[in-house]
Amino acid sequence: MGDAKRRKLTEGEKPSVTPERQLLAKAAHHFNQHFVVAKRLVGGCYYISLALRHYLGTAHGLSVTSVIGFIRPKREGYRWSSHMWIEYDERITDLAVAMAQPPSFPGQLLIDGRVRKDGSLTAYSKIKPTDGVEIDIDRWDAVGDQARKEYTFYSELASSNLDTIGEYLKSTSAEHQIAVGRVWRVFHP
Repeated sequence: MGDAKRRKLTEGEKPSVTPERQLLAKAAHHFNQHFVVAKRLVGGCYYISLALRHYLGTAHGLSVTSVIGFIRPKREGYRWSSHMWIEYDERITDLAVAMAQPPSFPGQLLIDGRVRKDGSLTAYSKIKPTDGVEIDIDRWDAVGDQARKEYTFYSELASSNLDTIGEYLKSTSAEHQIAVGRVWRVFHP
């Protein structure tokens, strides 16, 4: 979704409200309150996005897409960080960025492309940004193979079916995955 389209959505233009969108909004809000906020899951975008996708698919029959890309606060001096969110009809649902870990500022809670909780404006990119001013390629390269392996693992998992995601979720805890995520996030200043 482009910046102009996202701005329109955040400035009050309501997307068409289909039964699927109502279900997505209600289920994502419930998941956020009873899982993300209740467990204080900070810095766990991969785990949160995969768990939300699995929950929406298995409990509600709603098919969403996991997207692994990059984000950064729209403030001067911040670099791109790897990140995962889900999309339904190209509209972003991102529960994790509202629970950002320092040094980032908590971003907006987005559900179906609509702001549900105010926060720092966030730029999203589905591809690795190439503008040398805003991305710290040297830090990515300095971390080496481990960061690339983690990114590749989650990229593959993001495109997996719900059964594979379910097996992964059963095999690990949210707290463990969030701790792993904190270790290898390499784009923060």
